[in-house]
Amino acid sequence: MAEQAWYEDYVEKSNEHKKQLEMLQKRLDHTVELSSWCKCGFCQVTLLQNPLEAWCCQELKSVAESLTHQSVLADLSTIPCCVTLHPGFRPVCLEKWSLKMAARKYKTREQRRYRETGSENMFLRCVAYREFTSMIYGCLGEERRPLPACAYHAIRSKFNDKKLEFRGYEKNEINE
Repeated sequence: MAEQAWYEDYVEKSNEHKKQLEMLQKRLDHTVELSSWCKCGFCQVTLLQNPLEAWCCQELKSVAESLTHQSVLADLSTIPCCVTLHPGFRPVCLEKWSLKMAARKYKTREQRRYRETGSENMFLRCVAYREFTSMIYGCLGEERRPLPACAYHAIRSKFNDKKLEFRGYEKNEINE
């Protein structure tokens, strides 16, 4: 009996995940208008690489909650409508020297220290993604979470390469 219940739960979650991916794909290919899902006003899909990146910051519970944190409210007179307006976003995720210093605390999956192996902008984007995740979620260990579209757009616009080719969010196979 327990196996049947587990299987039914698994099938239900798989179907939900499939529907969610279909919805996100429609956002990415413009089948669904940006204005119908972007609540912050800063999302763009032009630099997104896959459907898992097509979330508005207001749809991601932890991201939206971070905008009402006491430390944010102490710095701002109103609640920001977008995570890119969070008082920590620019200094933590978009400042070159802040990112270079932050890189020292991170390691790759192979337990090597972060270092610049490709272009400087690619390196800075990788660190910015990690810094954003740390700012919003804290330490996640092996777990990975996609950023909202507005954050991807801000980071990729700031640290772009001439070809505008980005690796894109990859789901962590360990947690699936």
